[in-house]
Amino acid sequence: MPVFAEWRPDAFNTNSAYAAEALGVLPRATGYGPFPSLAAISESLDATCRGAFTASAVNGAITIFAFTAEKAFKFAGVGSAWSEVTGPSGPYNLADGEFWSFAQFGTLLVATNINDDPQYIDVDAGSAFADLGGSPPRARFCQVVGDQLFLLNRLPGISGRRRHHGMHAAARRLHLPARRDPHL
Repeated sequence: MPVFAEWRPDAFNTNSAYAAEALGVLPRATGYGPFPSLAAISESLDATCRGAFTASAVNGAITIFAFTAEKAFKFAGVGSAWSEVTGPSGPYNLADGEFWSFAQFGTLLVATNINDDPQYIDVDAGSAFADLGGSPPRARFCQVVGDQLFLLNRLPGISGRRRHHGMHAAARRLHLPARRDPHL
């Protein structure tokens, strides 16, 4: 294996014994070495992944969710198949070239795409996604800003009027279960 010079971008121009860049390598005690090979940790999804999100539970546990064009999945563990958590409105209708968007709102994970009604699941206790309550518009993107959930890039013909729901009110307006975030 070739020996690489010490990475010192500040001294590179003054002494050629140092490297200016160290790309695609990991530090070792005697220099740098290659990245290890990729390894599969689970079985693959049954179709192309069109969006994924790592959600945090109240206890700090991480749960991985992935969506294809028609189904939702939850990571079941190393070496296992993915568990399907598609809601009752599935199979979904994600168009070619489109992707899912995700936002975590307390313990709730919201997933949207422009062709389907917004979906949500309780990260701590949910067993399947469900339609977001009320009558939220279909949206290409979703984002939490402060204590509000925004649905963005909506379908044409829907009022573009901005509605301010107030602090901690997104759950009431969208008919989500109450947030269980101990930090609020």
